[in-house]
Amino acid sequence: MNTDTVTLDDIDRGLVHALQIDGRAPLRTLGEALGVSENTAARRYRRLRSAGVLRVVGALNGGRLGYNAWTIRLRCTPDAAGAIARALAARPDTSYVHLLSGGTEISCSAQTCSSDESDALLLHRLPRTGRITAISAHLLLGHSALPDSWAGPARLTPEQTALRRAGVLAFLVDIPPAALGFRAEARLWMSVRPSRLAEVASALAEHPEVSLVAMTTGPTNLLGAVNCRDAQHLARYLTERIASLDAIRSLETAPVIRTVKRAGALLPI
Repeated sequence: MNTDTVTLDDIDRGLVHALQIDGRAPLRTLGEALGVSENTAARRYRRLRSAGVLRVVGALNGGRLGYNAWTIRLRCTPDAAGAIARALAARPDTSYVHLLSGGTEISCSAQTCSSDESDALLLHRLPRTGRITAISAHLLLGHSALPDSWAGPARLTPEQTALRRAGVLAFLVDIPPAALGFRAEARLWMSVRPSRLAEVASALAEHPEVSLVAMTTGPTNLLGAVNCRDAQHLARYLTERIASLDAIRSLETAPVIRTVKRAGALLPI
């Protein structure tokens, strides 16, 4: 899907924000919140849905059930990255599969319901090939921000946002950040002074560029996902906003060059 062929106006952006708040809200309710008719809300939703820009995805909120969440990094040879990313994206236990940097790194998220499932995923189910040069798995220890609360789609006033929220079954708005004007995505792996880890996580969660903040195990202890307007915006974010947090001892930045899977479905590439 080419986001350059679809332009979102204020009503479209308001619809995205309303669905982010409540992905199961009736079209009549959405129209009332946006100040438009039910037919207009339905027509706008169908347009974005048919164009492949917007989906509402039902996803299990594993944290409510005690599941373990992982972020997995694989480094591989450039000729193998696409095929390995697609294999990971085809799995039912993965989401947010991205090709990073120069096409030699893949990141993905996974959920496991037990220690046995974690062992099976990490020891047996990940791809095994000589073209993968390194694999690391980081257990997510707690979130300060999640994609379903990212401020990027925010358009509605406080009065307009009085919609109900989901519980164990979450309904996520699946929309490429580029459709909202954010064309520079990156993953940040940070090493933060442990005594200030919670403080830094909370500070990052307040940044409008940030769609994910999670404490992790591994050689770094904080993961961030950021969405910026362009490379210059990303540079300013790193050198001004991130640089001001002096408890961050080291930072590794990996730009997203292709998204193979977001919240639910494998994407055409």
